[in-house]
Amino acid sequence: MGQLAQHKPRVNKARAFAPLAPAQGPDLGYDEDFDDRLDQMLSAAHRRGARHWGLMLSFAAWVVAPLVIATWYFLTQAAPQYASHVGFVVRSEDMQSPLSMLGGLADLPGSEAADAAILNNFVQSQDILLRVAQVQDLSVAFNSEQDPVFSLGHDQRIEALLSHWKRRVTVYLDTQSGMIEVRVIAFDAAAARAIATQIFDESARLVNQLSQQAREDATRFSKAEAERAFDRLRKARQALLAFQARVQIIDPRADIRGQMAVLQSLQSKLVNARVDLALLQENQRPNASKLAQAMAETAVLNQMIQQERDRLGQVGAEEGYADVLAEFEALSIEREFAETTYLAAQAAHDAALAEAQRKTRYLARYLGPTIAETAEYPKSGLWLLGLAAVLLGSWGICAVGFYAMRDRRRF
Repeated sequence: MGQLAQHKPRVNKARAFAPLAPAQGPDLGYDEDFDDRLDQMLSAAHRRGARHWGLMLSFAAWVVAPLVIATWYFLTQAAPQYASHVGFVVRSEDMQSPLSMLGGLADLPGSEAADAAILNNFVQSQDILLRVAQVQDLSVAFNSEQDPVFSLGHDQRIEALLSHWKRRVTVYLDTQSGMIEVRVIAFDAAAARAIATQIFDESARLVNQLSQQAREDATRFSKAEAERAFDRLRKARQALLAFQARVQIIDPRADIRGQMAVLQSLQSKLVNARVDLALLQENQRPNASKLAQAMAETAVLNQMIQQERDRLGQVGAEEGYADVLAEFEALSIEREFAETTYLAAQAAHDAALAEAQRKTRYLARYLGPTIAETAEYPKSGLWLLGLAAVLLGSWGICAVGFYAMRDRRRF
């Protein structure tokens, strides 16, 4: 309209249409600036139309185009992915007590729940990734030539491999029961099942190591006590054997009892010999042969008794029977005490070992590993729905923000 105004004289539209009104009617009083306001209204309508077209173009570029590209990719490029599931739970040989069963009380989550949490972190850790990578070729299981989006790619660094591992291996943990289910997704069904099997084997090995460590911790003190008691018993027996070798007597008490029996027998014979000698001295002449023989027999018995008494009084060159017997008694008491201590320590160690064995934990499998016959992933519908929600939401936020800022500048 601005170009038309340059070539034609300006016409008052209100006056141009004025003759159409009845001649005898009153003056309507048209505003002379009505044409200016009409121009402004038409210009504002034109700008609003331009803004609407810009909004539609931004919607097409921001929302529609990415959705079209994503739909094309999922329908033509995305490779089928197969899932394998394996489920297991940490169990213990410890049985529930009869009192708790009669009272209807259940065992509270304890070491088994802690082991389940450890396994949850272990399956997502770099440690199990390296162990599985030594057996399985993850670059083959997690790569597809036609699907670069969901593939591992050529980046073989451990950080990139671990990040992709966490996307491919998902752990579902039930904190109440301690049950764990692991889902492995790969481009090949057999590879997914092999990885799931390897995860279970490594998890079982970890549980066995934790159980062995707990058993060693529970029996470490009792085992040390048993070893100390055995060492004490060994030293006590060695000391007693050294004593017996030095004095050439196995049991001084038995030796003394034997010598006392010999001495008592000699003394009894001496008494009889003295009686016979006294009778001979009264009835025979002093120079008789029987009297001489009786006197000789009495002298021999006295000499033998004195020798036996000397032998009881001293053993060897310096030690007497009293000292030998005292040392033997001390060594014997030390050996008996060491034996008693060793038996008690060994019994305590056996009890601790049995208790630790009763609480031994193991990994029980209740599911799989399964092998898929149909590809479950990628879930194209969910991906497209999520992408559409994100794109539409972000576009709406940006559009509302743009109009809000524009209105603010106008006012």
